[in-house]
Order: sequence, then C-alpha cells, then structure tokens
Amino acid sequence: MVDLRMPKMSGFEVLSQMSLCSTKHVTLAMSAIGGADTRRRVSRLGAKFFPKPFDEAEVLEFLDMVFN
Repeated sequence: MVDLRMPKMSGFEVLSQMSLCSTKHVTLAMSAIGGADTRRRVSRLGAKFFPKPFDEAEVLEFLDMVFN
C-alpha cells in the first residue's frame, strides 16, 4: 500500500519503479486528493486506487479477492 503524496518520492514514482519489476505483486494506492485522472494513472501503473478516507470493508474485500 502506497500513498501518492510522500516526502521524498511520490507514490507515482514508487508505482513506476514497481512496474519495472518482473515479480508479480499487488499494489494499493491511496490519496486524499485526485479524481478520475489520478484513478486512471494509478490503474495504468498496475495498482488499485482507494480514495482517502478509504472504506475499510472495500479494502478488505479487494484483499480477500486477491489472496483467495
């Protein structure tokens, strides 16, 4: 899980670096700001976007789907 706004490296930079890895991973991105463009950009980088404050049940449902 990565926040899109972080002090030294943005979440978008983290997602870009992760997309270069050959290993399979699941990434959740969250942010209190951003709309449809942010959601599309996160999706293109292979992550699932959750707006803050995120719905805990929605996150747990997503994780359950991924790991089961």
